[in-house]
Amino acid sequence: MSPYTIVTLAERPDLQQALLNVQDSAWPEFMRHEAVSSQYWFQLMVKWPQFQFAMLDTEKNKVAAGGHSIPLFWTGDARQLPDTGWDWALQSGMTHQDEHGARNVQCALSIAILPEYRGCGLSQRMVEEMKQIGRTHGFERLIAPVRPNLKKLYPLIPMQNYVQWTNEEGLPFDAWLRVHMRSGAKLVKVCPRSMAVHGTIQEWEQWAGMRFPESGLYVIAGALMPLKIANEKNMGVYIEPNVWVVYNLNSPR
Repeated sequence: MSPYTIVTLAERPDLQQALLNVQDSAWPEFMRHEAVSSQYWFQLMVKWPQFQFAMLDTEKNKVAAGGHSIPLFWTGDARQLPDTGWDWALQSGMTHQDEHGARNVQCALSIAILPEYRGCGLSQRMVEEMKQIGRTHGFERLIAPVRPNLKKLYPLIPMQNYVQWTNEEGLPFDAWLRVHMRSGAKLVKVCPRSMAVHGTIQEWEQWAGMRFPESGLYVIAGALMPLKIANEKNMGVYIEPNVWVVYNLNSPR
């Protein structure tokens, strides 16, 4: 019998802080200061609890992993999936007005697993649970601006090149992209400006745990691309590309 069970935040509102903690464990410090996330992430928990879920370790009575998604409007044209990926999805889902079109698609925002539970085969199940939530609410499509988890090891490689790397099976080189492909997703396009983090030099030195003595591009831990530092403006800017994938929820996979 599986030691894990799935519950939504609507069913267990008391798990809100635990879900926030799991999310924090998955992102490097600087990502916690992403502007759109800072504005809307907590509101997401409150407004759409039925689309947030936890994987509970029933033996330890502990949240092992969390999944987050949001219903929004999408034309269905993959070519029109925005270059601003994750930021667009969260902002548009939270500020959507009905006159812009009825919400017709589920968008995945995050799947996060506590470090001690990684490598236990939970990723695939979390994706399947995400898809099932979409089906339960009558959606035919699930879209996701995916953050490839191994890209941080290759920050100097353009994302457009990275997504074309494959392993010996012909599947994506990136482990997280492989999970999505094996779950039935179609890789559509890179969204080059999916997330953005702005901060002063002092803030970036705190977030990254390193010094930035002069202007230029810097490789920092956990970043998918280099950080751009402009000392004359006292500003550091990190623009992160993600990868749009699309699921057909009516597919048997």
